[in-house]
Amino acid sequence: MPTFRDLTGGRFDRWTVLRRGPNDRTNKSRWECECVCGAVGLVYSFSLLDGTSRSCGCLIRDVNVQRLLRHGLARSGHKHPLYATWHGILARCEKPRQSGYRRYGGRGITVCERWHDINAFLADVGSRPSPQHSLDRVDPDGAYEPTNVRWATASEQSRNWSPSTRATRIATAATMRRAKLKRDIERLRVALEARRLLQAAGVKV
Repeated sequence: MPTFRDLTGGRFDRWTVLRRGPNDRTNKSRWECECVCGAVGLVYSFSLLDGTSRSCGCLIRDVNVQRLLRHGLARSGHKHPLYATWHGILARCEKPRQSGYRRYGGRGITVCERWHDINAFLADVGSRPSPQHSLDRVDPDGAYEPTNVRWATASEQSRNWSPSTRATRIATAATMRRAKLKRDIERLRVALEARRLLQAAGVKV
């Protein structure tokens, strides 16, 4: 049986271990950790020890910001028009000390891993249709992810907060997620079929 190692008080890159957390369903040990940015989360022992988990996600965000600075997307006076939007989404969902966190990250609203890269974010949301438009989540209780956001004006967003419309939006978001899953499955099926045909023809793949 492996020897238990108490990680309390340990520093692992940006994580500081606060205390032992509850094991997961498969009895793997987890630790309650605080990131330098103030976020708190449960992290597996092996993720801390092998360096798989180095922060709450802010490390990759900061690396991206530095890369953007090198390429001019975040430089003062030369920021991409949507840089502030991207940065604000991450801040209110992942930084407990930020204003607005209670209404977003504090109630479980997250940002998909893909959108920690601003280039992926820009590719998914496209250009702002007009200065009156802002990003709106289709399912207000859902994450910031490609299938759950749209550009909408303030009046459009306010109309969509009635109970009946809210239910419709949630259903629409679920439909969009199912459609995306169906497309992904079909692409996988086509790829597997192409691979099978190539192998049948004696082509190494």
